[in-house]
Amino acid sequence: MAQRDIDGDIDPGGAAVARTAVPAASVYEQIRRSAGRRVGDIMTTEVVTIDATANLALADELMRLGRFRHLPVLQDGHLVGLVTHRDLLRALADAFRDFAGLERAWLGARRVAQSLRAEQIMARTVLTIHPDATVLQAAHLLRHNKFGCLPVLADGRLLGIVTEADFLELAITALSEKAEGGATEDSHAR
Repeated sequence: MAQRDIDGDIDPGGAAVARTAVPAASVYEQIRRSAGRRVGDIMTTEVVTIDATANLALADELMRLGRFRHLPVLQDGHLVGLVTHRDLLRALADAFRDFAGLERAWLGARRVAQSLRAEQIMARTVLTIHPDATVLQAAHLLRHNKFGCLPVLADGRLLGIVTEADFLELAITALSEKAEGGATEDSHAR
């Protein structure tokens, strides 16, 4: 069976297709250049948010459908908290802790999630970052605090969010750089 490598090259015999290695120096240089970029250049700007009074069933559905793990919580347009996928799982586990198996089945996770509000489980102290901060500063904050995201705020307004996925995208771009031209090989690169 023919196999396709990540560049799309096909080897009819099914063997792995050899790729030209990118010199390590060019990867390191690309990463160094990225460190000085601004958070505003890499953040996700189409951020799905939820109101503090919204129920957890809606939060869960938004995260599942959007395939993301962080949901900024707004009240009157201001960031007041953050709900993560882990927060949702913990809240449901806590809600079911005192129930036996048949009671859990009768209650149903969705019904319990509908009875809890985002403001009941959200992290109220949220570390944020300004869009003019460097990518390196954001990376240090994420690693030091063991966070998966930083909401990006300017003048009290939520402008975007920078996540581990944004940093993975930077790494993929750096690793994909062609030594001679600098064009990315990945069609998903920003």
